Amino acid sequence: MDGVLGMALDPYQPGTDRKLYYHAMSSPTENWVYTSHLRNRTMFQGGELSTPEIFHTFEGKRSTQSAAEVIDSKGTMYFGLNGKQELACYDTKSENYGARSSMRIIEHNDETLQFISGVKVVKNSKGIEELWAVTTPFQKVYTDTVDTKEINFRILGAKIDDLAYGTGCRHGSSPLPHHQMRPYGHGY
Repeated sequence: MDGVLGMALDPYQPGTDRKLYYHAMSSPTENWVYTSHLRNRTMFQGGELSTPEIFHTFEGKRSTQSAAEVIDSKGTMYFGLNGKQELACYDTKSENYGARSSMRIIEHNDETLQFISGVKVVKNSKGIEELWAVTTPFQKVYTDTVDTKEINFRILGAKIDDLAYGTGCRHGSSPLPHHQMRPYGHGY
């Protein structure tokens, strides 16, 4: 494992323990741990390997690697699929990670979704949740072949309800057409 890259907390609900979801860049697997276990120092007094049973890995997998991830207030996780230039979602209330019944592709775009390096859910001034994503052609940055005459870095956004509606990623919803993410500004 190359280390933890993507992390997301499920929504706070009084009387329930929260889950921290996480994954490494080199793996298509998703893992989780209860946050109360992480806060319990006595579980780690014998070293970091003293309680491996508190860390869980879903049996299912993504179709490719992922970087950033985030979870909205209703428990829907959003993340990029790096090898496919796609934005995907997952219903965290489902234990079937990787299954078509709980994970869907929201959007595919070879140009604008080359590498989703950051995702964030924010409430706008009207209290409506929006998903914001930062994308970049990572392969060009890594190989120092960025063309400064092209748009290379983008901030994309959309209302969560527009993105998630009908995807099947919302608990109890069925797949329907959706709205695409739109760019904010022109990038550079």
